[in-house]
Amino acid sequence: METSSGTLACYAQMVPPEVLAQIFILFSESQENRWVGRRAAPLILMQICHYWRQAALSTPRVWRRLSAYVRNAGAFESKAAFMRLWLSRSGSGPLDISLAETCCYAWASTSPTMAVISDYLHRCRSLELRVPESRIQWFTPPQAPILSRLTVIYGPRTHRDYGKDLGLAFSPHIRILDLDLDYLRRLHSGSVQWAGLHTLSVSGVLSAYEILAVLHECSSLRHCDLAFYGSDNEEEAEYQETVKMDHLERLSLHYNDDSVVDMVVEKLDTPGLTSLAIYADECCEGFLATWRSVLPEAGSMLKDLFIKCDGGILPDSDIFSDFLRQLEHLEDLTIICSRLGDPFNGDVEGFLQALTLSTDDTPSSTLLPRLRKLELTGVSQIITMRKPSLDTCVQEFCSSRPLSSGLQSVSVKWCVPGDAHVTCWSREDSRQIEVGYEDPVVLMAECGDS
Repeated sequence: METSSGTLACYAQMVPPEVLAQIFILFSESQENRWVGRRAAPLILMQICHYWRQAALSTPRVWRRLSAYVRNAGAFESKAAFMRLWLSRSGSGPLDISLAETCCYAWASTSPTMAVISDYLHRCRSLELRVPESRIQWFTPPQAPILSRLTVIYGPRTHRDYGKDLGLAFSPHIRILDLDLDYLRRLHSGSVQWAGLHTLSVSGVLSAYEILAVLHECSSLRHCDLAFYGSDNEEEAEYQETVKMDHLERLSLHYNDDSVVDMVVEKLDTPGLTSLAIYADECCEGFLATWRSVLPEAGSMLKDLFIKCDGGILPDSDIFSDFLRQLEHLEDLTIICSRLGDPFNGDVEGFLQALTLSTDDTPSSTLLPRLRKLELTGVSQIITMRKPSLDTCVQEFCSSRPLSSGLQSVSVKWCVPGDAHVTCWSREDSRQIEVGYEDPVVLMAECGDS
């Protein structure tokens, strides 16, 4: 009688090699982009049996995504040798490579791992680099003829005064750029094909004027992610022109000071915007007030609104409801307080009541008539005697919006003063509301990662 391991190996070898190759490809491409190690998808597959090992080695596509991380200065040579072996199995197709170096090498301008990337740069479709700046300048556009996605995040700066242009950004097929402001300032005066970009992510101490000047040239931009860590110029010049972005579909804004964000938003004209994400360190009262003023031109077609903040959204739920009333096409609404704060200043019940449909409601008076998904997470910081209770408000809201009305998913995770747990209400494609409980500490960790 065969052992269980022998039986498993027997069944594993019954799969035709061409079918096995497709399974390997789907498995590898479904995995998170983890750093190369023992848990990398191809290495897991090779450990099943000799038959699978040979199948993995004969399937180049499972070796075309590489993420290497060098943490130890003594590991450069061994990591480079491993990278070269990995990529030697990738055939001739396009590559997706990520490299992070958090330690120093003997030479500032290069490293063994960067030398490997240089040899394969002509096949790179996407490249993410977290290395000292002087090493990045080593690459030039002719080396990367098919590069379409470039992410550059500063590693340890061995030479802060190294001010050459980021040559890779001038590659002819670049469509996605993810940079910090120091690089953006150099590129703006260069020959980047801004009009060809469809995704731009920028982070740093951003100037509203500089950002608007760049966005003005990105006429085909579809997705934009801006992370504002304050402004380095309190009295910067005002950008005079309206920046028209007809193709922009998704905008994400991260900030701790809404003054710079306000100056950017006031100048944007985004008639096709369907998704807006706001990440605020404090509250987003000032930003939403500015956004509300430009909604008829810039936000009326929004379908997805995501807000994550530490403080209240607006002074009270009625003002926020008035803001949402202009978003008649909104389908998905997510509001999360990252530190389990109170986004509604003690009036989450009033907000849910505003969303609850009544028999007297007309299409014009209904708040968010096309709502498909609602997610609320927070803590009531103020003890109120409001009647009815939060549980009743959630139940009435869900009852007033059955599946036939379009509402498919509801998730409310809320903690009221005095409770040792978070109450969770949920409804997924069902008329029944499920009620559960979570540990506040666990929920705070989840909110911090979202």
